Amino acid sequence: MGFEMQYAKVLIGKGPLSGMEHPEVVVLSPSTLLLQWVNNSAQAFAYAEDSLLVIAYVPSLDRYEFFLETALREDTQAVLEFPQEVEGHEVMLWATFTNSELEMTATSVFLGGFGG
Repeated sequence: MGFEMQYAKVLIGKGPLSGMEHPEVVVLSPSTLLLQWVNNSAQAFAYAEDSLLVIAYVPSLDRYEFFLETALREDTQAVLEFPQEVEGHEVMLWATFTNSELEMTATSVFLGGFGG
């Protein structure tokens, strides 16, 4: 008997930073996604220079892709380009913000499955 990952319950980060507000993912091409969010850096524990961290999992390939420091909170968007081998496969996405200077992270959000 195997196990099944419950994607919505997976956390890639947990901490006191304010989380991603109103995330939205748009499929630009079979290997490119656009992640957008609202700049909430005026809130407590949300800083304009917080770095975006995205982890993608491709279940059919049992493969992870990591997007580190691809954008700042104030940028409000990031383009995620995947290797060609991932085209045609569903990709599960999680995102959070980190602040290395303050050694803090936000509690991550599961963005859903895309492509396939």
